[in-house]
Formats: sequence, C-alpha cells, structure tokens
Amino acid sequence: MVYTDLETLKQQNKGSLISQFFVEHDDILQMLPAHLASRLTDIIQALNIVFVKIEISGVPANVLDFIFENRYYELNTDMIRSIVTYKNAPLAERLVTQNYTVILKLGYDALTSNIHDNWDLYVEQIVLAKGNTLESVDAVLALLERSIANKSLCERIIGHEEFSIDDITRVCKNRLDDQRERVNAIWDMLLIASKIVVSWNNVFAYWKE
Repeated sequence: MVYTDLETLKQQNKGSLISQFFVEHDDILQMLPAHLASRLTDIIQALNIVFVKIEISGVPANVLDFIFENRYYELNTDMIRSIVTYKNAPLAERLVTQNYTVILKLGYDALTSNIHDNWDLYVEQIVLAKGNTLESVDAVLALLERSIANKSLCERIIGHEEFSIDDITRVCKNRLDDQRERVNAIWDMLLIASKIVVSWNNVFAYWKE
C-alpha cells in the first residue's frame, strides 16, 4: 500500500476503507519502516486520515509533527495525551485532573489553537470530565474568560472545579469594558458558589463595579 501511487490509493479508498484501517490500528505508525516517513505523511494527507488514538513510541518526529500540526487527529483525551507525552512527557501525568492547566503550561500552539477553535467541545468533553477538578486558578480564569458568552458553560465550570480566587478583579478583567454585564454575572456565580475569598477588598471591588 505504501508504494502505491496516491491517485490509485484515493480510488481504492472507497467507503474510507483504507483510512479506517489506519484509524482502527493504534500502532499502525509504529509498524511502518522509518525510511517511509515522508511517504506516510503524503498518504495521511491524500486520504485525509483523522486519528482517534495512536501509539507514538518510535514513530519518526516528522510524522508526528505533521499529524499534530495539521490536525489529522480527533480532539479527545487520548490524542491530547499523545501530544503532551510527545512534547513534554512529565506533564502528561497531570492531564486527568488539570487538563487545561497542562495545555497552558505546555504552550504548544498547534494544540492550543485547535482547542480554542473547538472550545465548547473541549470544555464539555474534557474539562468537565469526571476527575478533571483541580485546574489552577489561572486556568479557571482563562476558561471563564474564553467562555464568557456562554453563561451555562461558565456556571458548570465554576461548579465543577475546586478553586478559590483571592482577588475578584482578576476574573475577566479584560472584558469589563465591553462585556460588563456578563462579567458581573460571572462574579455573581462565583460568589454564590463561595469561590471568592471573603475580604473587604473583594467587597469594595464588587460594589464598585
């Protein structure tokens, strides 16, 4: 198959049978010889193969880079773990409880931009997953600001995560001018959920706004 010309492969991929073969075998990339790496990326592109889970050990870096940077993968927990493991293995251990915190720490633009372009799906399926309750305060603040237009989603994030914010003015501070009503609604949610540290500074800041 790897030696067949691309046009023939496309014709043979009726019903996406070849693509599905790649997707159904997590170790398919490990099975192909390293010297065929460039050929493999051509096949992935030609057949538009979207991986849902892959084994990355021993796979040539240029193949992994091609898949991850061109979004030839489904945005799910398995693929995010593979990407984080590839870029910074020690961080992967925290994904179950601090997924977005890890994403921010990793700073891999190809992954971050994909997440931001598929934001609601990512938050619904991964951030709000059982066990992912220990996001850092900075991550929670980022989650709320990016979800500001979705009141229900913000409320669920606040209820799901275990955190306490010491300064209420840090919450969506960049959106006060253009989204004041929505920011105030998030502040109210945080106060009702007891996620804001009780202090005179926070009281004054709340009533000032």
